[in-house]
Amino acid sequence: MYKVKIAAIAKDESAYLSEWIFHHLKFGFDEIEIYINNTQDNSLVLLDKLVKNYPIKFKVVDSLFQKSKGDFQPRAYNKMVVDAKNEMFTHLFFLDIDEFWTPSDFETGIHQYLETHDEADSYLFRWAMHYDDDGLFSVCFKEQLRLRKAPQIKHLLNLNSDFKRVGIHNTYQNDFNYRSPSNELVIFDDNDKVRSKVDINCTSFGMEAFVVHRAYRSQLEYVSLLSRGRPSGDKIKNNRFGYYLANDFDFSFDIKPYKLASYYSEYSIFMEENNLLDISLTARGYIINRYLNSLATFDSELSQVDLFVLKKALINVKIPEIIELYDRLFYKSKSNLDKAVNELRDMAIKFELEGNVSIALDVMQIAQKIRPRGPVINKKIDQYKKSLEE
Repeated sequence: MYKVKIAAIAKDESAYLSEWIFHHLKFGFDEIEIYINNTQDNSLVLLDKLVKNYPIKFKVVDSLFQKSKGDFQPRAYNKMVVDAKNEMFTHLFFLDIDEFWTPSDFETGIHQYLETHDEADSYLFRWAMHYDDDGLFSVCFKEQLRLRKAPQIKHLLNLNSDFKRVGIHNTYQNDFNYRSPSNELVIFDDNDKVRSKVDINCTSFGMEAFVVHRAYRSQLEYVSLLSRGRPSGDKIKNNRFGYYLANDFDFSFDIKPYKLASYYSEYSIFMEENNLLDISLTARGYIINRYLNSLATFDSELSQVDLFVLKKALINVKIPEIIELYDRLFYKSKSNLDKAVNELRDMAIKFELEGNVSIALDVMQIAQKIRPRGPVINKKIDQYKKSLEE
């Protein structure tokens, strides 16, 4: 008997929570638990309504965030693991609010999926990047959806497995049994020590189920998100490297019209019966206001590091005021790249001294992109990688 829970962390996600929650309840997940942190929108109002009628739990975990030293997400996940085991759940799926677990037939539920697949310690699902937005606050799915396979994976953890700690993308134990949706042996990227990426050319990693990742949405929503920053304290979200190009998709996901019509009919009923329409409109207003505030943030005194991150993130954004801002920031004034590299190195070493080697590696690798042959940078990166392997 399976009992499957979703663990998620959310910050200012009210505009997107309703669709995400509906989707995963429809596909048979037994419970959804959401940790809310540093949130200024109306997420709590929305969740207060839904917990009365559905198997949903949420906690405000600002104190956990404040106690963390750049490792908030893994700390939160590991706390959720302990709780899920105590509550007798058999499996725990770690997803973000922009990630939708999706069976290829748009019908199979998570219980049926587990029943038809061999037992594993960690069930892996590949990211399918959403390259098909139809404008502001568009829904996730359509009859023919353009997607692009990414090497990153997300995992469903068997809580009966022998493990100690979980990571952000995967649980990595030496003797773990990892299974792809096609029940194949999973081949990880040679340089991936935390088993978060599969070999990009691996043809045996099936797509019978996958995780649709809506990292972009409309261009306005994408830009609005950038100024939300990262849990590590970065002012600008540093894991975005430009808006997608529509023609870069590499496969189409086709959903039968009657299935899609039924899905969104049920979603409309879900929104109406729970009186979520006004809450959703207010949440969308928050996203638009955050976009306007982002423009002011980008035009303020950003550090050289923030400017470097922003320059990459705004590539391919065609909003007129963003084009004008981009031109003014990056073409009519010169960025001091040496200063940016020094700031990045100092930041990485600070994280290293605090014991956050994984974050130090991420920051130092950004410095490496500016100065690929920097001997100190490359030496530190090798040091951090070896430390993480131990």
